Amino acid sequence: MKLWKPLAALTLTAALLTSGAAALTPEEAFPAEHTYPGFIDVETGAWYADAARVCCEVGLMQGTGHAFSPDQILTVGEVAVIAARMNEAITGLGIPIASPRPGETLPWYFSYVRYLENLDLTVPDPEKTATRQEFVTLLAAVVPEDLLPSIHNVTTLPDSSDPNVLRFYNAGILAGLDSAGTFAPDKTLTRAECAAMVARIVRTDLRLTTAPATTQSYTLFVGQSGQFRSFPAGDTNLDPAEDTEALVGHLLQEMAQLTGWNLDTTLITSGKGGITVGFSSTSSLFVGPPETQKDEFHVYDAQELTFTLLDSVQETLRMAFSPSNPEGLDVWFCGPDGNALTLDTLGVTLPVDRPYSHTLLEELLSGVWPS
Repeated sequence: MKLWKPLAALTLTAALLTSGAAALTPEEAFPAEHTYPGFIDVETGAWYADAARVCCEVGLMQGTGHAFSPDQILTVGEVAVIAARMNEAITGLGIPIASPRPGETLPWYFSYVRYLENLDLTVPDPEKTATRQEFVTLLAAVVPEDLLPSIHNVTTLPDSSDPNVLRFYNAGILAGLDSAGTFAPDKTLTRAECAAMVARIVRTDLRLTTAPATTQSYTLFVGQSGQFRSFPAGDTNLDPAEDTEALVGHLLQEMAQLTGWNLDTTLITSGKGGITVGFSSTSSLFVGPPETQKDEFHVYDAQELTFTLLDSVQETLRMAFSPSNPEGLDVWFCGPDGNALTLDTLGVTLPVDRPYSHTLLEELLSGVWPS
C-alpha cells in the first residue's frame, strides 16, 4: 500500500491538528533538550549556523553523521519527520515506532509518515524532493495559529495566494526569494533553508521583522478627457507614498512601451499637492510620434498628440496616486529645464502657476486664457 497521495489531496485534507492543545509559547513547546554537537560543514557566522544549532537542540533536525549537509536538497520524507516531531512536541501525542515483520525492511521514514496519515494528513511521495509548497503545507497542518501570531500584513504575493503561505509570511517565517516576496512554490529547498524556517517557528526572536514589499497593480489610461481606454501596467512593489518619483517613472515607462511614444523625462518631483513632470527634448511631446505608429494609438497631428499624451499621463497619475479622489491631485508639466513648458508646434506655453488640465490647454489654443 502506498504511503503517499498527490499534493492536491494533502491540501484538501490537511487541517490544524492541535486545536485542543493547551496554549504554549514556541519556547515552551520546543525546549532545548539536546546538546548541539557542532558540524564540520557549519562554519561560525554562516547565515544558517544559528538555525542549524536551534533545530538540533530542540530535536527537530539531526546531522548526517558529522556533517549537517546544508546544501543537500530536502525530501518529503525529511519534511514528514519534522512535521511529526513538531506535532508530538505540541500535542504530546507520541510517535509509535513501527517494527518490521520478519524479513521485512521498512523505509526510515515509515513511522513518521504513518503517524501523520493516522492524523488524517496525506503525505506526498516521501522519496521525492520536497517543494516549498509541500514543506509549508505539511508544517502549517501541525502548527496552531497561536504559535504563529501575525506580525505583518501581507495580503498578496507575486506567485501565491495560498492561505498557509500567507500565514507563514505574516508570522515572519518566510520572506520570499526577492524583494517582492516571490514564494516559488514549486522550487525545492535545501536543509539550510529548511532549518532557517523551522528555527523561526520554534524561536520567536529569530522571526523576520521586515515584511516583503507587496506588489501592487496599476492601470494606464490612454485617450483624452472623458474618453480614456484602460490598460494594465506591470506590477511593481513601489509604494506611492515612499517611492513617488520612481513610481511615476515606472508608469511612464509602461505607457511608453504600450503606445510607442517617447516619454523621456528630465525631472519628476512631488509637492505642492501634486506631481510635476518635466519632459525631455527627446520626448514625443517635442519630436512627434514614432515614424511607424501603432494603429491603436495613431495620432494625426501635433494637437491631437499633445492633448492625448498630456491627458493620458495626467489621468494615469491621478488614478495611481489618488484613486478615491482623482480631481484632488494636481499634475504640472514643465520643460526640460524645469521652467514653463513651451509647445512650439502649437505656439503656446503652459503657465507655471496653474496645474495642467484639458480645459487649460483648450483655452490657451483658443486665446481665451489669460483673460
